Amino acid sequence: MRPFRTWVVVMVVTGMFATAAPAQTGRRFEILGIGGGGGMFSPIGSPHDPKLCFVSCDMGGFYVSEDGGKHWWMTNAFQMRGNTSCRPGFHPTDANVVYMPYGRGQFRVSTDRGRHWETLCVQGGWQRDRVNAVNIDRGGDGSVILVCTADGLYRSTDGGKSFTRVQDIAGSVIWAHFDQTSPGNARRVIAGVSEGVYVSTDAGATWTKKGRGVTGALSGFCAGSDPNRKTVVCYAVTAKEAFVSTDAGESFRKVFDAPDGNFRFACMAETQPDVCYITTTRGWGVYKTTDAGRSWQAVFHFLGGPKQNVKWGWLATDYTPGWGGSAIGFGVNPAHPDHVMFTNTGELFVTADGGRTWSQAMSEPAHGNWPQRDGAWTTNGLEVTTVWSYNFDPFDPNRTYICYTDIGFMRSTDRGKTWHVASKGSPWRNTFYNMQFDPDRKGVIYAAAANHHDIPGWTNNTGPRGPGGVVMSTDHGASWRPMTRGLPQGRIPCTCVLLDPRSPRDGRTLYCVMHGDGVYKSTDGGESWVKKTKGLGRPGNMNLYLVRFGPDGNLYALITAKRKDHDFDVAGGLWKSTDGAETWTELTKDVDLWWPCEFAVHPKDPKKIWISTSDVPVKSGGGLFVSTDGGETWKHQLTNRDFDPKVCSFVHVFAIAFHPKDPEVMYLSVWTHGLFRSEDGGKTWKRIEGIPSETGINRVTFDPEDPDVMYVTTFGKGVWRGPAKGY
Repeated sequence: MRPFRTWVVVMVVTGMFATAAPAQTGRRFEILGIGGGGGMFSPIGSPHDPKLCFVSCDMGGFYVSEDGGKHWWMTNAFQMRGNTSCRPGFHPTDANVVYMPYGRGQFRVSTDRGRHWETLCVQGGWQRDRVNAVNIDRGGDGSVILVCTADGLYRSTDGGKSFTRVQDIAGSVIWAHFDQTSPGNARRVIAGVSEGVYVSTDAGATWTKKGRGVTGALSGFCAGSDPNRKTVVCYAVTAKEAFVSTDAGESFRKVFDAPDGNFRFACMAETQPDVCYITTTRGWGVYKTTDAGRSWQAVFHFLGGPKQNVKWGWLATDYTPGWGGSAIGFGVNPAHPDHVMFTNTGELFVTADGGRTWSQAMSEPAHGNWPQRDGAWTTNGLEVTTVWSYNFDPFDPNRTYICYTDIGFMRSTDRGKTWHVASKGSPWRNTFYNMQFDPDRKGVIYAAAANHHDIPGWTNNTGPRGPGGVVMSTDHGASWRPMTRGLPQGRIPCTCVLLDPRSPRDGRTLYCVMHGDGVYKSTDGGESWVKKTKGLGRPGNMNLYLVRFGPDGNLYALITAKRKDHDFDVAGGLWKSTDGAETWTELTKDVDLWWPCEFAVHPKDPKKIWISTSDVPVKSGGGLFVSTDGGETWKHQLTNRDFDPKVCSFVHVFAIAFHPKDPEVMYLSVWTHGLFRSEDGGKTWKRIEGIPSETGINRVTFDPEDPDVMYVTTFGKGVWRGPAKGY
């Protein structure tokens, strides 16, 4: 690392990590958006109350519904995060008690139906292994709990306070069932494991391999038992075959070949062993048996026609029916086989009649119950997509806009109450990174669009992988046209567009960032572009991300990380141009910024510059770099040591923002640790509480009619509106 010159700053970080606020939303912050749109996993309803439902997001959100999926709220991420492989477990007699694994080996409990969570076991032994299931004897007292993981089975006999690893089972344990036909003092447990089926006759303490007749590695398993009928039925699926056992797992017979794709999930209510559902990986295959596997019927008819029984949401209606795809999450209520949940990469569907009818459960249509193309929608609380920016139209504050990852662009004409899909005409509909309004022409908007999402996140900082460019709208974002003459074609995404408001109305000067290539300039309102990279970048890293103006009209351009595997060998940095991008000079040549994410120049003093950075393996380097002399010298003002390691052992600092009334009031978005506010120009910081999305904060925007109200955009958890002070 090259040495860097420093100046001394006395800085104290105070009050960063106070106790997290209650999980309920709506007290200080409320969620906005169109609903859904991202990957959802591990859905399940409570056996005590089918209306109490849970679902997880792959970007950390853990959501709870108390009305069967009509409305959702998100738990505090510091108390419980989403789990993409494991559904919650439920106490056998106490309807308020719910169990979930958390983080690296923790086991947590909620005693109030998912509102708040506490740690029962600090380290259960499974470390970071994938947890597949939490299984509890529904006829017991809750003391024996099994945690099924990708690396074996863990057992607790004290209600989850401690666990020991079971020695008799090897492989990935999918699911375990406590057989209710067996005596309580010699409880039989049947477990499906990747390599076969195991049976225990002492409540899971010791195991013997059974499952004669099953061939191939298991991808799904479930079992149920009825003590009144003395019936036990087990269902096991491999990629292409489904097997059934009616002798408590001793032997199996093949009953079903996969009709399309591969089998994935096998799920059932443990109280009714004759009923089971199996999903496939192609199309929307969901198959159901009501006679212990003797016959199977398709029960999820997604496409149009006389058999269609699925009520679509906005995603299938306005994009394409195939956008969300097959089930990546599936759950049957443990005690109510008619209550089933289906999730994919953007949608959630529920049925309460055993699959006869299904309805989307991620949004509320403003136009009635049936989907309508170009219709208005509003969230029901289940927001699971990344938002880069929330924008107010300067001509009409009732018009607001959201730049999304994965689902493109949304517009509202009622200040965010309802939303319309609005990426029509853009060749790149996956991600809108930012937008710029023409200050003199009502309805004219420019946007940076791409089919490469989530730059500069870890999974997307290796270099350009998808196309993009600048698009323009003249109808308030209802439709767009590409403006690409002179821009590079192919797999080069556009991550930023900037309009110079001082340029002539009929010949606007624009700048755009083509990630991995350079900065481009237009002097004819975007109709043509010229590359402007003299002095910009360094060999091996042209991963440009942002271009912005300082208060003096000078341009600044940020180059973010260039990662290869876990190596960051070529630093990014910040460059400045004083001649309209004709030439560039690096401001960070004396400091290696391995993963710079954003930068901010003080709105009134161009000498004050902040650069946010993220930790990288071995080199670290995350935090906040500050200059008070226009980039001549830099101080690593915040480092990973200033953030609570109990929350996360590393730090990813993303964005800096200023309050519009007072630039000494600053906001710091930290992907790993939350949103922070400073009232003294960044000398001290305090974490803002009350936003359930405590992690994955992206940016902050302020209401132009009421600057004391802010809009917080997040990585995977929508937009949150609340007080700018945070309290």
